[in-house]
Amino acid sequence: EGVAAFGYCKSARLVEVDSASRRPLARVRAAARATLSRFVGGGPEEGVVRAMLLGDRAGLDRDTLERFRASGTYHVLALSGAQVALVAGLLSFGLRRLGVGRGAEAAIVVVALSAYAALVGSDPPVVRAAVMASFLVLGRGLELDGEAANLLGLAAILLLLWRPSDVADPGFQLSFVATLGLVLLSAPLRSLLPRFPWRLDSALAASAAAQLALAPLLVAHFHRLAPASLVLNLAAVPLATAVLLLGAALAALAPLAPALGPPLGALAFRAARALLWTSEGASWSWLDARAPDPWPIALLVHGLGVALLAHGRARAGALLASAGLVLLGWGGPQPKGDGRLEIAFLDVGQGDAIVVRSPSGRYAVVDAGGSFDGRFDVGESVVAPFLWRQGVRRVDLLVLTHAHPDHVFGAPRLLRSFRIGEAWEGPAPRADRAYMELDGALRAARVRRRAVARGVAADWDGVRIEVLGPQPSRAPATTRNDDSLVLRLGYGGVSALLTGDIEAAGEAALDPGRVTVLKVAHHGSRTSSSAAFLARARPLVSVVSTGARNPFGHPSREALGRLRSSGTRIFRTDQDGAVVVTTDGRCLGVVTTRSGRDESLCPLRNLQAFDDVLPSPPCQAREAARRLSR
Repeated sequence: EGVAAFGYCKSARLVEVDSASRRPLARVRAAARATLSRFVGGGPEEGVVRAMLLGDRAGLDRDTLERFRASGTYHVLALSGAQVALVAGLLSFGLRRLGVGRGAEAAIVVVALSAYAALVGSDPPVVRAAVMASFLVLGRGLELDGEAANLLGLAAILLLLWRPSDVADPGFQLSFVATLGLVLLSAPLRSLLPRFPWRLDSALAASAAAQLALAPLLVAHFHRLAPASLVLNLAAVPLATAVLLLGAALAALAPLAPALGPPLGALAFRAARALLWTSEGASWSWLDARAPDPWPIALLVHGLGVALLAHGRARAGALLASAGLVLLGWGGPQPKGDGRLEIAFLDVGQGDAIVVRSPSGRYAVVDAGGSFDGRFDVGESVVAPFLWRQGVRRVDLLVLTHAHPDHVFGAPRLLRSFRIGEAWEGPAPRADRAYMELDGALRAARVRRRAVARGVAADWDGVRIEVLGPQPSRAPATTRNDDSLVLRLGYGGVSALLTGDIEAAGEAALDPGRVTVLKVAHHGSRTSSSAAFLARARPLVSVVSTGARNPFGHPSREALGRLRSSGTRIFRTDQDGAVVVTTDGRCLGVVTTRSGRDESLCPLRNLQAFDDVLPSPPCQAREAARRLSR
């Protein structure tokens, strides 16, 4: 994301407001926020009006924002092109009605757009939109109306000269590609439609043009297609215009004429409520189309279709571009395995998420990470993108070791976005809020579920999966660490032990045998990784999944000391990033994504004896691990 450094402050009371933030524009924004809060109310409707007028989305919760993303109407909330275009359009219309000449009109609009961009905070999307609109308005003032695409290109070149790194910024790409799609594709698509009342054919063509232009970028950056946007934008765009106009009128007039506040606030509330309603359909999973990384053939077909459309071959172009959309949504055939077992311990902060690829290319996920406060969706931001980058659409097995938030709060996204073959669970708590939420997500996804305990075993593409714990028991009242499912994976002479959050008592109840790879229990807590357990397991490689600067002090000094004393090689996701282990049943390749560690280990003489293990020359497992880490 281009972040070079970050800092944090342990208390908001230590933050002092810079006097520069009290400049006139900041006071105007603060007054507008107060007016909206007073007359529109404090619910999501006021959050919508504030987001559209001032670019402040703090009043909208994560679920509401996600519904707008899934429905393909999030752009109406993102203060950028739509709002700037509306301001420019209204000003131009008013100035023309007043008889102002084109040159003067262009100058006034450019000054007004600059002031508006400064008023709402000068965020990069707003600046980009203001620059683009200014060039288009100036071009029209110089009678260059037929060269909108060239003016758009000039704006892009100047912005890139000012800040070249923006070329890789998704917002920059989306802004210009969407506008270019509207310029080049709207007319050809409109020619394919019959005439509808109220110029609905033009609105539908514009919506389709933007969607066709943006589809490859949406899949590449967000693994998302929004088929509902084609229709929902027909309602969302006019409603967004109404919200913006009513919000602006309320903020400007209510301080001068308080009697106008209640009626304008009520109208803005109703318009925002209707706009929120347009996103409600996104709760239907079939409208929230997710896709793996773009398939090259899909990009080729789609690109040819768009090129034909832009050159006036409307029917053939629309057919090819539509076929490209279908192929982008499909994602191509899922890659096959290469005969090796791959285990990726993902960096999900303070939590666990492990992705296992079988020798034939099938996938299993053991836990899906999650944050305790629920503000960051690890499933959406980390686990699902990792799978999509591998071209995965189906997860054969989802194992949920226990229902603590840092292990399962990412699971609902996986359940919505992938076909899940089967879900394994441990003891179901009788009265645990996190488990109730997980249970609801599993029921909604209609996944085949299986409660497993010690003694369950399965052969999965030549990989032996054994459940070593916990023992079958009565369901507890709440989720406990020692109720975590413990899995042993065996492939050839290599084994991996995935321990969930068990502590010393849970470890004492295990008979793991000797293991090659150990997922350190409970993120390296001092109550886990006992000396007796490590003496029995004698792991060659140990992976600690934990978050940097976590409030629990994981991994503890005591646990790290015991691990070092056992002679194991220690990898940590907070320092090393994702840790990818690949094995052909004899050799191990271990690659990390952040620290750049790259080790290849082959046991000598006896595959089960790891007392004498030396670094070996690069083997095929190492190359496979490096590929996966990329």
